Amino acid sequence: MDGPINEQLVSRLTPQILQLQSDSRDPITVYILSSPGGHVVSMEAVLRLLKSSDQDLSLACDLITVVTNKAASAAADLLASGDYAIAFPESMILYHGIRTPFRESMTAETTSLLAHYLRLSNDAYAIELARKVEMRFLFRFLVLRTEFKDCRQKNAAKNLSDLDCFLNLVMEKLSKKARAVFEKAKHRYGRYEALLTNVMQKGKTSKGPRRMAQMEADRIKAILDFEVKTNKDDPSWTFKDGGMARLGDDFFCNRCWDNRDAHAGIDERDEGRHLSCRLDHLRDDSSVAQNSSQKIMETGSVLSCVHDKWIPFEFAQTNLFLCGKRVP
Repeated sequence: MDGPINEQLVSRLTPQILQLQSDSRDPITVYILSSPGGHVVSMEAVLRLLKSSDQDLSLACDLITVVTNKAASAAADLLASGDYAIAFPESMILYHGIRTPFRESMTAETTSLLAHYLRLSNDAYAIELARKVEMRFLFRFLVLRTEFKDCRQKNAAKNLSDLDCFLNLVMEKLSKKARAVFEKAKHRYGRYEALLTNVMQKGKTSKGPRRMAQMEADRIKAILDFEVKTNKDDPSWTFKDGGMARLGDDFFCNRCWDNRDAHAGIDERDEGRHLSCRLDHLRDDSSVAQNSSQKIMETGSVLSCVHDKWIPFEFAQTNLFLCGKRVP
């Protein structure tokens, strides 16, 4: 792929993709040479074609996506959709928020509605993109787990957790620019982890059945306390100047975490393949394995999260990663 993603590109790639799929069910590699993006509809058409079966209902070919120079906008989304994704050194990958055309005259009311729509759409698509890289993330974690012992020996004084080891090993393999992005992600993760811990701790004090609005009110109060405490050393910080926007972000983040057991937003077709878990709670705890096994047998599928802990590696390796099949 070179240039914008449009209907002409779809027409050009369709016979090539169909020919590759008919020749064999081997993985298909898509090279993105330099693309500024383009039409999302066209990108999704290419992706559906790449992920399609054949007349014999064979499994879809695995998809490998590679960017050699530039993948922006819809091209970056296509890159993230690969079962295995590769970025050449010094290549550029650009993601941006949802855009929508609006030619009518704007009023305060329509602007507010449009902003609300864009926010919801943007958050939903961000979750979808994160879901696409989930299995690749797990794969990297499992591959690098064999190096955790050496990492701990090199940093004996730091008492590293499995997550710390994983992040250190990933950091060593990144370029200078990529490390800056990675550090921002680590900082954001640490902030959200502290926020969620604070909200959950304060939520434990409430007892008895309550309406959803009451539960949300408790969460908002906990988020308010967290924001005030976090920004106590900044005398210029106020809710009026940026604080309310952060409050909305925090509330959305908390709602996403609260809904993690409801399939974690994962499509039903992928439910049996995904395991959305928190990396910092990886423990070799046999009781967790037993509880997880019981829950899985009751539901007939892989839960997104069990007791806020990772299922132990040996248990997961034996029972969960079964080539996409549901656990019996």
